Amino acid sequence: MLAATFALALGVALQNTVPLRPESFTVVLQFPATDDRESYSVSLSRDVALTVRRTVDARGLHMGWDLAATDRRLTSGTNFFYECLCGHGPRPHELYAWHFATDYYPAERTLPVYGYPLEVRVRCLECEVEGKDGTDARFVRGTIEVSVRRTGTAYPRQRTLRGVVRSGPR
Repeated sequence: MLAATFALALGVALQNTVPLRPESFTVVLQFPATDDRESYSVSLSRDVALTVRRTVDARGLHMGWDLAATDRRLTSGTNFFYECLCGHGPRPHELYAWHFATDYYPAERTLPVYGYPLEVRVRCLECEVEGKDGTDARFVRGTIEVSVRRTGTAYPRQRTLRGVVRSGPR
């Protein structure tokens, strides 16, 4: 009888609870898309730091920004925005003017921090570019806004080439 009463009380209590929701995003950095600073660095958590570096093309002209999430405790410099440490090509954590000129990525992106319970939202507010393709696209105005939030669980760890490609014949 006592066990049945306890089970009923627990069931009622669980029905009336609100599920835990991830925190909302908190702005940690804002700067002009045309800024000429070399880099910015902010903390995302006790162990994870975000670095935003100015990127130039082969001619030395500013073409955008590279974002990296790194663990201060590690010396490897691994960027935890990479889902897999095995690929090439454009990535959502690269904020390049040609992405906007060609609509390659949206102006707002949510980036998981692989291996950590964190997400980073990057928004390009009122950004405008001039130039039509990757060779001449440049930011002419706008604001880069970077926000962070904790998630309920950590994202999976990064995959490696070994985890993607099967070894040996089958």
